[in-house]
Amino acid sequence: MNVSPATGAAAVDALIDDVVRSVGRLAQTMDGLTDAEYRAPSGLAPWTRGQVLAHIAGGADAYVWLLRLARTGSAPGPRQDAAALAETAERTAALPADALADRTRRALDLVVAEAREMPVAKWDTLVAALAGWRHPAWYTLLRCQREVEHHHVDLGLGYGTAD
Repeated sequence: MNVSPATGAAAVDALIDDVVRSVGRLAQTMDGLTDAEYRAPSGLAPWTRGQVLAHIAGGADAYVWLLRLARTGSAPGPRQDAAALAETAERTAALPADALADRTRRALDLVVAEAREMPVAKWDTLVAALAGWRHPAWYTLLRCQREVEHHHVDLGLGYGTAD
């Protein structure tokens, strides 16, 4: 996709709207879950549901980092490596249910806020995934939505692939 004011702005807005809808569905699932439900096994063994949500939150943080990099042209601070991300996820997964749900929502909301701030001309800026492969900034939105949708299914709380 070539993102220009004439051809791509509407497409990016549609991607942002898709992310917002995915996040809303996940938030509905998270609402009212207890600590015991968060500590229960997920469909992504050996992770608990809390670990899955902590992973989603950490991924959202990484997407924000990439979007800020694309928008400003400079790294918005140090980038966590895989080991640091795993350590942060373990700490996050140990939070009480309400704090974990809030952390996950805030991280995803920040992805959306960053996306809404992105100038149209910056969406084609190449950024690198942690593994090193490069993609345009707009693809970060697809990565975020995929992460939310796949791991929503992994929670094992009634949300399936047909949803």
